[in-house]
Amino acid sequence: MSNTSLLSSSTKILPRKGDRVRIDGLKGAKEHNGKFGTVKNLASVTDRRYCIKLFVGSKEIGVRLSNLTVCCENESLLHVLIPCHINTDRRFVTFQRTIKSIIHQRDATLKNNTKFSVFIGLSGSKNYRTKAFEYLAKTA
Repeated sequence: MSNTSLLSSSTKILPRKGDRVRIDGLKGAKEHNGKFGTVKNLASVTDRRYCIKLFVGSKEIGVRLSNLTVCCENESLLHVLIPCHINTDRRFVTFQRTIKSIIHQRDATLKNNTKFSVFIGLSGSKNYRTKAFEYLAKTA
């Protein structure tokens, strides 16, 4: 259970410098709705705008408190479930390519302090599952 679920819907957690936030409800710059960023500082005390550095593109924008939601420390921004049924060499090669792609995405997102979790469900013959676990142990 996340900490935010214990709060009423009207409760607002005030962002602090370094907090990860989600941007929603912008009318003038709708292209930034749904994006995540890091609080750099309180840009304007009068209208409660925060300077947010976006994860993607590293652009900095001013956003009102009403358009920010603080992400919990232990909360991942994205969860991915990958079911893999490996019962042939061809499917094992596809599995290897998938893992390489995930590692590439992980390395790209680490530069932006973005978190994501990957859950892999393996099925198939014991021989291929063992081969997949060994591959994961070497590469991940």
